[in-house]
Amino acid sequence: MITHFIKELLHLPAYDGIHTSKPNGTWVFHLSPKYRQTICPVCGSASRRKAETGRFLRHTHTAPTGIIWIRVPRERRTCTGCGATFTASLPDLPDRGSATEMFQEMVVQACIGRSIADGARTFGLPYTTLERWFYRRAPALLTVSTPTVVTVDDFAFRKGHTYGVAAMDWHTGQVLAIGRGRSTAAIAHLLDQLPNAIDGVVTDGAPAMAQAVHHTCPDADHILDRFHLLRWFTEALARRRRYLNVDRRHHGAKRRAVRLLSRPPESLGDREREEVRGWCRDGSIRAIYQALQHLRYVLKSRTWPQARYRMNDWKRRFLFHPTAVIRDMGQSLLKRENGVLAAAARPESNGAAEGTNHKIKLIQRRGHGYRNFAHLSLRIRLETGNRRRKLVKSMFW
Repeated sequence: MITHFIKELLHLPAYDGIHTSKPNGTWVFHLSPKYRQTICPVCGSASRRKAETGRFLRHTHTAPTGIIWIRVPRERRTCTGCGATFTASLPDLPDRGSATEMFQEMVVQACIGRSIADGARTFGLPYTTLERWFYRRAPALLTVSTPTVVTVDDFAFRKGHTYGVAAMDWHTGQVLAIGRGRSTAAIAHLLDQLPNAIDGVVTDGAPAMAQAVHHTCPDADHILDRFHLLRWFTEALARRRRYLNVDRRHHGAKRRAVRLLSRPPESLGDREREEVRGWCRDGSIRAIYQALQHLRYVLKSRTWPQARYRMNDWKRRFLFHPTAVIRDMGQSLLKRENGVLAAAARPESNGAAEGTNHKIKLIQRRGHGYRNFAHLSLRIRLETGNRRRKLVKSMFW
């Protein structure tokens, strides 16, 4: 039974004669192959054994035992035909190196979501060795998806107004590609890397986003994020409230006022509604607050005709309003009317992308900035998304 368990643990069916030793507290499994290569790789003739030594390889790792090593024989053979000397190859094991393919794959899987330095300390490996293994094998772990709806948002590479853009699959949350800069050309280049079967693109209200989506994905719906649309009005309410002499020196009271003015009326209590009514005695605050609630009503639409009807009602009411800030925001909404209607009629939003941006910042901090752009892109694509990754069977964490 123990032998069967060891065979399942090692997962090397081409080897027999297993016996164990534990020198210096390290587990070593001594293996002998069922068959060996004895034909000369040069001329194909038979060969004879010249010398035999042992070879130690890291093979797997468990939490109770640490790294488990295997010892296999290494034969030097001489061809009887051409006289060439060669080392006999063993099945399922590399000809060079100090670790098996299984161990390298397991270590690479363990380094997803943690720094390479941390993985090197855990497994007792040189940093450069583990780094070479990771960036050689990690691209094979990426999944190829065909998204129908993507979200595009910008994030900061570092201080000094250095930005990039990331395209994320809205359904799975996986980042598909990242690019440098947030200009129209940079966003268009990013969208060109995505599949052609895109039905919708969710962005904020930046003009560069709209131009890039219209140029690169003309058949897809450009969906504006609802949070960014509502934030135009909540920020206008906060700016207008500063002109009032209410709670000017109390930061907590200011935050409370902004929170109450930004929340829907149905989510407020009776006392909170009385406070909002007191602030709405100011004509400008009352007008902005009413425009905000009407826009919320537009965004609650279920179908395109319903959204278009409610949006036309909003334009008749506020597009030529006496308050200048409402007129300006009305003109901005008019330029982006198709995106507003798509935001009302479709369920997609950019909320998941905001959380992904926070995760990108954590990845950058963990890697001290990741000066290598390709390595940063690989890390982000590996560590985002709600898909379950394939784990090596011998990992007992």
